[in-house]
Amino acid sequence: MSPVEYACALPIRRQRVLLGLRAPHRRNRPSCWDTIGGHVEPGEAAEAALVRELQEELGITPTGFHHVETIETTETDGVTPALWHLFVVAEWAGGEPGIANDEHSEIRWFTFGEAEALTPLASEAYCPVFARLATACAPRS
Repeated sequence: MSPVEYACALPIRRQRVLLGLRAPHRRNRPSCWDTIGGHVEPGEAAEAALVRELQEELGITPTGFHHVETIETTETDGVTPALWHLFVVAEWAGGEPGIANDEHSEIRWFTFGEAEALTPLASEAYCPVFARLATACAPRS
């Protein structure tokens, strides 16, 4: 069985990450804090899906981003494998990110520590990523 793939954005500015509260009508993980992103379509590269998803969900176009990790899990059915491609997005065009469709009921900037402590969080697998990013993005003295 081929894994379901997702492109997940971690927009970062001033040592904060932008996350979205999934709308309560969503089938998977409703009313959970999550990365911004979605399914990688058949034949689509994860990077192209990232750009498409950010345009659809936040009205921005990422111009500076890099892959930080791929998390392997199973889908909510407990059987289907899933790959979550996480990308740090440091630059974008289109101004301030805003909710551009009905997938999220709220978006908010969090410190990495705040993001780790969020409940409910769509996946606990994000927490080690947030911890590593906190160290990587910390101001150098």
